[in-house]
Amino acid sequence: MEARPRTRAQSIFFVLMSTLALVSLLFSCQALYVERHRIASGYGDYVIFYTGAQIVRDGAATQLYDLNRQREYQDKFNVPIRAGALPFNHPAYELLWHIPLTFLSYIDAYIVWNMINVGLLLSMARGFLPRNRFDLRLMFLFMMFGFYPVLVVFLQGQDSILLTFLIGAAFIALKQHNEVGAGVLLGLASFKPQLVLPIVLACACKPYQKTAAAWLASVTVLGIISVSMVGISGAIKYLELISWIDKVNYTINPALMPNLRRWPGQARP
Repeated sequence: MEARPRTRAQSIFFVLMSTLALVSLLFSCQALYVERHRIASGYGDYVIFYTGAQIVRDGAATQLYDLNRQREYQDKFNVPIRAGALPFNHPAYELLWHIPLTFLSYIDAYIVWNMINVGLLLSMARGFLPRNRFDLRLMFLFMMFGFYPVLVVFLQGQDSILLTFLIGAAFIALKQHNEVGAGVLLGLASFKPQLVLPIVLACACKPYQKTAAAWLASVTVLGIISVSMVGISGAIKYLELISWIDKVNYTINPALMPNLRRWPGQARP
């Protein structure tokens, strides 16, 4: 089926959007280039995954959530603006796919991790790209990689693209009536439970109860894996660290973030 020719208005819109997307992409590339030295010095969030995986690999997993131990591993990075350790406060199982990267230097591991993120983005894009219009496919790719939040993930080495991929794959699995697979994918994405739990609660209603059950089973398995990695004492330390960070806003203050976490009537900082 041949694509219909664009109208004049559609052509103007396409040129403007393509130009904006290309400029955004070039800006992202320029920002990555300018920040390359700071990235190599460990300024980004990827340092928590790299040093956390090193702690586990070195056989000190029971001390994974000890801020003093994390500080020892992060002191090798020259980050003068960081007074204390940037805390690794994620479930331990999330380090399993970072441990192999610790055999590389920090910057090489960071590059490999972002290459994985690029692959995840391209995998997600396959479900949205128009199949018979090369120009629209190209514009879509420009827009995707020039999207500012994507730039931030690349600059920081965060796990948000992995989270988006897992949740997106879960919805695709639901669309294909693979409810158990969707639950397992949501379980893997539960390293950010505040984003996954609302989806799971919605799935607890018919006809997606199998998805909620599969999520519960996968989270239980991942919890057992995490506890086996850090031990009972490490698991208790994890809960204490999460509670302490929430009380004192150590390096992280959600109230200062542009999101909807602030309850109505809560005092502004």
